[in-house]
Amino acid sequence: AMAIKRELPPAQDYNKRDLLSMEKEMLGIYLTGHPLKEMEELVIEASSCDTEALNEENSKYKNAQPVSIAGIISSVRKLITKKGDQMAALRLEDLYGDIEIIVFPKAFEKCRDELAEDNIVLIKGKLDMKEDIPKILADSVDPLVSYSSGAARRQTKMVKLVIPETVSEEDALRKYRMIARAHRGEMPVAILCLQTGHKYKVDFDLWVENSSEFFSKCREAFGEECVRDEGC
Repeated sequence: AMAIKRELPPAQDYNKRDLLSMEKEMLGIYLTGHPLKEMEELVIEASSCDTEALNEENSKYKNAQPVSIAGIISSVRKLITKKGDQMAALRLEDLYGDIEIIVFPKAFEKCRDELAEDNIVLIKGKLDMKEDIPKILADSVDPLVSYSSGAARRQTKMVKLVIPETVSEEDALRKYRMIARAHRGEMPVAILCLQTGHKYKVDFDLWVENSSEFFSKCREAFGEECVRDEGC
């Protein structure tokens, strides 16, 4: 009998991300690594919390606290509200575990293109700690690669507001609350009221976003010289 020798042409190996994706699809686990491991430093730097810390028995995190968390989307369920609007429930996996992310209609409209399995994203939102297992209510879902040394990567250093003597302390704190509630975020704020000399570090639920609009509102309320150590 004649032997038939078959030679297959050389083929390139799968790239690592495709290989990991196939492992997860076929086996339900990542076998040869984790997609986030190669960008571990970026994941840690971009995140203000992680799933391990959120699930600790005496977690330092509080309900409605603004947070950011980076990870890979492991599943997506798209839902319809009673009003007919689209929203989604995601499972986000970081380096330690996973967490449920709820994306309500307003946020869904802004980030629908990012809501796909295997996308590596940075999610910003607020904690829902009302039940035994924490969730995050997303305000935004962006590609993690967009978190760079540019505008998206500004550090959330503390901003200081100096209230002039012409504004009473009571009026200043009332106005600040109104501004902060419209611009909630992850940047802490300290306030000095010159009329009384009192200094305040505001609670986390009145921390603010690092945006030009927030600083503009403060200057309108308290004068052009009120902002010190501006984050933007």
